[in-house]
Amino acid sequence: MNDSVQRPLAVTTPLARGEDIGALQHAINRRLDARGSDYRVDEDHVFGPDTMDTGQIVAYILGVGTDKQDDLLSEYEQELVRDPDKRNQTQLERAGARRKLLDDLLEPHGGPQAVIKYALRFEGRTEKPAGSNRGPGIIDDCQTWALGYSGFFWCGAFVGYCAHKAAGCMFSKRNIVFTPAIVADAKGRRNGFAGWYSVRDAKPGDLALFNWPGGRFVDHVELVISNPGGGRLECIGGNTSKGGTNNNGGGIYRQVRQTGLAGVARPRYR
Repeated sequence: MNDSVQRPLAVTTPLARGEDIGALQHAINRRLDARGSDYRVDEDHVFGPDTMDTGQIVAYILGVGTDKQDDLLSEYEQELVRDPDKRNQTQLERAGARRKLLDDLLEPHGGPQAVIKYALRFEGRTEKPAGSNRGPGIIDDCQTWALGYSGFFWCGAFVGYCAHKAAGCMFSKRNIVFTPAIVADAKGRRNGFAGWYSVRDAKPGDLALFNWPGGRFVDHVELVISNPGGGRLECIGGNTSKGGTNNNGGGIYRQVRQTGLAGVARPRYR
């Protein structure tokens, strides 16, 4: 193995700038997801200890980083991370090779409209048998993607699965199926979310959270298609019914919502 594949991924990737750091973090999360791990690095475009440690572990898994997971960077290597302009030509070439590797890890991705288009493919699908929280195709697929099994309330699994498949969004799978955790992640700008916004400021591709009458906390989530104003949002959601306020219905439906809207969680689209 030559020297170029023994250096830490964190050093030989052109970091130190927000966009590149975000790409690295996204690539790390994609690799963790592919290995079935629920751990995530916050895609905050900040290169800190969390990204450094996890990046080296992923590099080790890929066979392109250090030959030991717990290798520490020398002072010289840390200086290169802080100031990549100090690299010589050989180091820059190695960085370019690592950059290509990261680009290869990032599958083609879309934005909010791609997610909406993907979700609308499933409009009208229903559970079978009725009331089982199970069903062929998307209904079981989204639940299995999230937790490895089906039969639970799946509104969060549906929107999370669509955003992941169509746009590469990286959520905590445990959190995306629990609506209060979606709100907490959005407000904390973590686990794949860019923020929490009012209904008035909702945009296509946001996740609309509902707290319907009689509930103690947010109990349903849908994907925003459009914001017609007046406190209303056009949405498509799973595990609901056509009309009314049903957070455990039997199908996937598109409709204009107003009752119970609590706000929107905005995924971090690339």
